[in-house]
Amino acid sequence: MEKNKLQLEYVFDRVSTRSLWRYLSTPDGLSEWFAYDVRLEDNGDFYFQWDKNSGEKASVLEQREGERIRFQWHREQDQNACFEFVIHHSELTGGKSLEVIDYIAPEEVADMEHFWNNLISRLRLSLGAPE
Repeated sequence: MEKNKLQLEYVFDRVSTRSLWRYLSTPDGLSEWFAYDVRLEDNGDFYFQWDKNSGEKASVLEQREGERIRFQWHREQDQNACFEFVIHHSELTGGKSLEVIDYIAPEEVADMEHFWNNLISRLRLSLGAPE
């Protein structure tokens, strides 16, 4: 199935890179906003539990400390079908933003934008960051 690249960017000026990175790359941080529970397995895979009865595994395809992390769901065969968090810094303004990159079916664009906007609102709340 053909996937579209969805790119969304959110400003996070009043949050330290270290704090933001922890919420994007650790089981404890991700459990605060992304999933009901997140565990790191012995083989390095993440297990995302959505509720008490369902969950799924993802592998980390790429990670650059404090900059980016890319996950791929085990259910996806296409290695380009992943989701990624990228922290950007503006040298000019000193600002910081979070880019979310997700690969989705064309008919899911509006739903996934809404989904990510809600998740990022939860992330901001967890970090104590203003909207």
